[in-house]
Amino acid sequence: MALFGFQLVATFIAVTALQKLNAYFSLAQWLIARGNLTWYKLQSEQDIRSQIKPENGKNYRKGRKGEAKKESLTVPRGLDVQLIPRPVLEVHVIPLRYYTELQWMVDFTFVAAFIYSVTAGYYAYYDPLTEFNLSLIWVLVVQVFALKYLFSLLKLYFATEEKGELWMCLASGLCFLLIAMAMMLIGDDKLDFRLDEALQKVSEEYEFLLEKYLSVKRGPISKGLIKLSLAFICGIIGAILTFPGLRIARTHLDSLRYSADRTFLLVLLHSNFILPVFIILLWIKPLGRDYILSNYVGHLMNGQEKQIMSDAAFERGRLGLVWCFCLMRLMFLPTHLQSYLNMAQERLDQLRKEAGKITYQQMLLIVMSVFRYLCVVALQYLAPVIVIFSLSLLLNSSYGALQFQELKEAASTSLADGHSLYLLSYSMISFMLWWVCFAWLSTSLLGVAYHSIL
Repeated sequence: MALFGFQLVATFIAVTALQKLNAYFSLAQWLIARGNLTWYKLQSEQDIRSQIKPENGKNYRKGRKGEAKKESLTVPRGLDVQLIPRPVLEVHVIPLRYYTELQWMVDFTFVAAFIYSVTAGYYAYYDPLTEFNLSLIWVLVVQVFALKYLFSLLKLYFATEEKGELWMCLASGLCFLLIAMAMMLIGDDKLDFRLDEALQKVSEEYEFLLEKYLSVKRGPISKGLIKLSLAFICGIIGAILTFPGLRIARTHLDSLRYSADRTFLLVLLHSNFILPVFIILLWIKPLGRDYILSNYVGHLMNGQEKQIMSDAAFERGRLGLVWCFCLMRLMFLPTHLQSYLNMAQERLDQLRKEAGKITYQQMLLIVMSVFRYLCVVALQYLAPVIVIFSLSLLLNSSYGALQFQELKEAASTSLADGHSLYLLSYSMISFMLWWVCFAWLSTSLLGVAYHSIL
């Protein structure tokens, strides 16, 4: 087969489908705008005016020709104003901010996942190293877009006049930077990333190549500088995940409150929230690989003093749990978004408890601002999921290539065979996947504590 033959055909078909079918079907539109969500609209000004008796003609004044001219309607805060429920349809979400970005990101991720699955099936019958995996480019593009949109959402908080959000992001980034620097001091015997092993092998191969081809003898590469750079990246990721974590914490608590009488749904909501804990623990070696693959667990499971699975099966199972987590987050997107939309009624109820009056335009702004940021909230919810999902696909391919290289290295005595680069990519991707789950879970738990206290 010609170079990239099958993969190019699959890529062209996917691009055509994304371009042509997007006008008729959109996964993002199906998730949030098929009528499964309900948004709330304020009563019209005429309806509210009919509930208020004019006080000494304050709602009217005369113009130059003597005709009655309406003033801005002033509404008592305690007035029993009703909200009108409306199903969320495509015509409602198209004008919203970030809807185009949300639609593009979700649809492109779906197509990239399809191409990756087709390519994985193709690789099952052909040598995976005879061609470059073009589906990885799709996955990388998905990763770039998801991070780009997270950064753009972060800029929204920086653009506000109040700088409280700015200082919160900076403080969060600094805390995550310190945590990441502490993580870099932990060895491979505790964290299952093989990062120290990868850096050592890259250093040895770097020295070997310099001495062989350039006759230059130099010391090993600076592992501390690489780890410090990685820690700075982790701090930035922690900063951009601060508000998505706080947001999902608020919608999670609201979802639990609205589902208090549905026990099974409560169990699923709790599982959806705490599942990253188990993912994080699986990368802690004494609790993950060393324990699950120990003879003790094998004796408990099948009565034999041997491992219950191989290292490769453990890796696949760990990735499978990550995919289950992403699927659960996607399934509960409508539940979390509906909890967010219900904030309109909560804001109106809070307004009724206050004394004084408010203009109709101010009340309208309070209610409609909830629906106006629906796509922003959806993007905050989905973008971290897509980042985790794309990293898991990259890790899956990286681990497959690493396995092949380790088998090849076992039959070779050469040092510079490229094995270190595969190991380094596996280590970096594995660590970043774990770190995104850790940072998102940490900010979510902080948000739960914050909203529970308030």
